[in-house]
This record gives sequence, C-alpha cells and structure tokens, in this order.
Amino acid sequence: MARPPRIPVWLQCDQRVIYFVTLCVRNRKEVLAEPKIFAAIKRFCCDNPNWNTIAAVVMPDHLHMLVSPKHRREERVTQFSAGLKRFVRPEVPSLWQWQHGVFDRLLRREESAQSKWIYIRENPVRAGFVTRWEDWPYFIGYTESKTNLPAA
Repeated sequence: MARPPRIPVWLQCDQRVIYFVTLCVRNRKEVLAEPKIFAAIKRFCCDNPNWNTIAAVVMPDHLHMLVSPKHRREERVTQFSAGLKRFVRPEVPSLWQWQHGVFDRLLRREESAQSKWIYIRENPVRAGFVTRWEDWPYFIGYTESKTNLPAA
C-alpha cells in the first residue's frame, strides 16, 4: 500500500517548525529505558547536524520528542526518525526492533510547544514509574530551569 504524500509545511514564515514525534518499539517491548540505549539516543539527538531536539522523554517501550529542523523548514521529519532508529540499533544490538513508521504532528499556531512539553514530562508520572517527573532519569533537552519553550 502506497503512503500518502507529505503535506508541505504551511506555517507563517516567522513561525518556527516544531514536530511532536513518537517512536515505539515493536510489540511494545520494554527495552528503551536503560542507560546504554538512553545514551545512544541522547548522543544522536545532541550531535544531529540537521535537527534540534527541544525536549524528549525515553519510556520503556516508546519515546516522545519535540524536534525542529536547524536549517531548512522543509526538512522531512522522517529523516530524523529513520536516522535515530538506524543510529540506535547497532549501538545496542539485541533482539528488539523498532515499530514501523513514526507518529509525527507538526505543531500549528493554536498548539503550544509548552503544552506538548507538559504531556511529555508527565509520561513517566502517568505510567506510575515516578511521582515527580524530575525523578525520571531519561529526559533530553528542556528542563524547568530554562525560561520557556518556543511557542508553536
């Protein structure tokens, strides 16, 4: 089955392009919230020449991220997600696999990156892993010490 074509980025020229991205492990196998895998994900996010990782949380079977292209507004978010998947797998070889595809949402004017950050940070709390989000060790990027996230 052919995939539908991507919709172009139709945002104001002065509006930053920010995607909310979710990647899952096939069969929701709980393998990601582990120091070595987290380190590989963080290395990819921090060293990526084309994408800025604004915020991310790594959960046992999935990860949520806010990412933004560094240079070209038209950069395809699938290049980021596929690159991350390709980078992490050989770093930590095992029997698990990524779920096919990626869930991504281009944040529109009425959507706030701040509200997505709140959703991301509360994930480990909702799952019952910690009582305060600050206690979850698998965050990348934004922390409350920064003034605020960019508005989408």
